[in-house]
Amino acid sequence: MPLDRRSYRLLLGFPNKEKLKKYLKFTDEIPLDWERLRGCNERVKAIFSKINPVIHEDIQVDLTAFNQKIDNVFEEMCRNELFQKLTNNGRNPVDVYYSWLRGYAVCEFFFKAIAYIFEVPEASVNRIGKDDFTSVEVFKRTSDADLEIVVNDSLRYKLEVQSGYTGANDIKRTKIDRAISVKKTENIDSYLIHFDIYNGQAALYCTSNIQTKNISWTIKFENSETIEIPEAAFKWSLENKPDKYRTLVYN
Repeated sequence: MPLDRRSYRLLLGFPNKEKLKKYLKFTDEIPLDWERLRGCNERVKAIFSKINPVIHEDIQVDLTAFNQKIDNVFEEMCRNELFQKLTNNGRNPVDVYYSWLRGYAVCEFFFKAIAYIFEVPEASVNRIGKDDFTSVEVFKRTSDADLEIVVNDSLRYKLEVQSGYTGANDIKRTKIDRAISVKKTENIDSYLIHFDIYNGQAALYCTSNIQTKNISWTIKFENSETIEIPEAAFKWSLENKPDKYRTLVYN
């Protein structure tokens, strides 16, 4: 049986075996590809510059202001040295950043549309913890909502915004469980809007009302349990003006 020399590792400053192995193999540091990181910004801006003239004119956005938000993210991350910390599950920082940035961009790009769908002014749609670029915590995957929709003093909703870029569209069980929990503890309904960028369509779910008892879950990336979003749920083709949420919601 191999000897466990934990006391020796502790003297070296490595209580974790795997971290010491990576240190000794010099795989603990992933070099930053600044050209690719800047390319992430340019590609995301290019994607939405193509989408903007295609969607209904009532929900088109000011691309100059949108692009500035994307560039501000990059500048803030550089200022706070966050790129060096983007190593979720050993992934390359470029992949982590690009994956996160596309999700952030979808939320910002369709912000105006979301306000229209929920029949509130944009000032009544509040961002929840998505614009703090002083900590790497903002990039960690959570099941918490992205937005809070304030309809009036006594009615508000939580909204999760997610997107798909390859035609694969699903919802993680953790997001549904979180929505059900919020309904029980806070008496607030939660919704999830999924933008299928690949096919130019969107689906809206009331995740608080999804019945999980008889669902056959599918195991996907990072061992997450998911359900597939059926084609019938995609009631909004992005070229058209969206319906209001009571009509658009699938369940």
